[in-house]
Amino acid sequence: MSCQLNEAEVIKLEAENESLRRLLGANLPAAWQLIPAKILSLKADRLTLSVGARDGLEPGMNVLVLGEANQGIVIGKIAGADQYLSKVDLISGARVKTSSGAVGKLILQGLTLKLIEVEQKHNLEPGELVLTEGKDGWLPDLLVGRVGRIENIATAIYQSAAIEPLVDVQAISRVVVVRLPLEN
Repeated sequence: MSCQLNEAEVIKLEAENESLRRLLGANLPAAWQLIPAKILSLKADRLTLSVGARDGLEPGMNVLVLGEANQGIVIGKIAGADQYLSKVDLISGARVKTSSGAVGKLILQGLTLKLIEVEQKHNLEPGELVLTEGKDGWLPDLLVGRVGRIENIATAIYQSAAIEPLVDVQAISRVVVVRLPLEN
């Protein structure tokens, strides 16, 4: 019996292979257990993953995509897990910092990320990296995106900015879920 793949299947398999290669060389703490998962659906601001409680998933676990330089790009948190599937809420509410030291909070409006509550004393620059601060259940120093268009009214207490994600959630098919080691 001969097995022939069409061009679309070959492209899909090559992309999956590249994703798994990046996973093996990930530049993340060695103590983190990375649980690979396939995205089954994206509806509004929620993903459904192909792994669940039987795979060790629990609410609050961070969900990442591995970027070009094998760095973790956080896209959300596990909202709930049944035996075989889990739901992921896309990142919102996380405290973040920019590469220049400005701090603020992320909100999700539709599928658009926005950085809010940035004090005027900070000088936001378009293109600078945005990373998680590591509070409220978000792991520290994970990439989120880059500062885009800045909204700054001189008389306002805060400034805000659009965030350009480093990954298009609608274009990915695989993620990893981070399981932290149990503390002794």
